[in-house]
Amino acid sequence: MVTPRASERVEMEAKKESDSGMFSTHLPIQVSGAFTMTNGLLLMMAKNEGPVSLDREASKKYAALTGLGVGAGWLATTILLSQYYNPYGSANKELSGMPKGSSREQLARERMAEESIDRAAAIGRRLTWLSVISQAGTSAYMTINAPKSSLVQMTSAASIVVALAPLIFKYRWQRVANEQEDYKKKIYGPVASLGYFNIPSGPQQTSLLPGLLVSWRY
Repeated sequence: MVTPRASERVEMEAKKESDSGMFSTHLPIQVSGAFTMTNGLLLMMAKNEGPVSLDREASKKYAALTGLGVGAGWLATTILLSQYYNPYGSANKELSGMPKGSSREQLARERMAEESIDRAAAIGRRLTWLSVISQAGTSAYMTINAPKSSLVQMTSAASIVVALAPLIFKYRWQRVANEQEDYKKKIYGPVASLGYFNIPSGPQQTSLLPGLLVSWRY
C-alpha cells in the first residue's frame, strides 16, 4: 500500500548514490573538518605576543596538533566512507536476489528494504554526533589556547559554529528514512470526516443529524 515501496525507494536511492561524488554525501562534516584542520595549522604558525610560559606554549602546540589530527581524520574518514560504504547500492543488490512471487515473499523483501533504510539513517546519526562533539570540542580547545585577541582565536571560535552544521544539514540517509516513515503513517492512519445521518423521527419521517465518520484500514 505504501508508494513508493521501501524496495523501490532503495532502488531509486541506489541510482542517485552511484551518481553522487566523493564530496556530496558527507559535505557538512567535510566542511567542518576542513575548518578544524585549517585552524590547527594557523594555530601552529601563530606567534605569541610577548613572553609566555613554557606550559602555555606547550598547550598551544598540543591544541594545534589536536586540531590538525581531528580535522584531517574526519576528512580521511568521510572520503573512505564515500568510496567503500554505499548502503543503498549494497541493499539493492541483496534485494534483487530475493524472491517476490508470493505475498509472504514480498513482505519479507519489503521488511529487509526497510531495515536497510533505517540502518543507513542510524549510521548517519552516529557520524553526525561524533563529528559535532569531537570537532566542536577541539575548536573550543584551540580557542582557549590561542594567543589572545589573535586572528586564529576568532577563526577557532567560528569553527565551533561550523562544527554544528551536520545537525542542521542532515544526511540524506536520515531524510529518506523520515520520508518513508511519513508515507507509512499516511497509509496506516485513520481517515476521519464529518457527515450526516438519516435518523428515524417518526412514521415515515427521518431527520438529518450531524456525525463523525471514522475509517481505519490496514
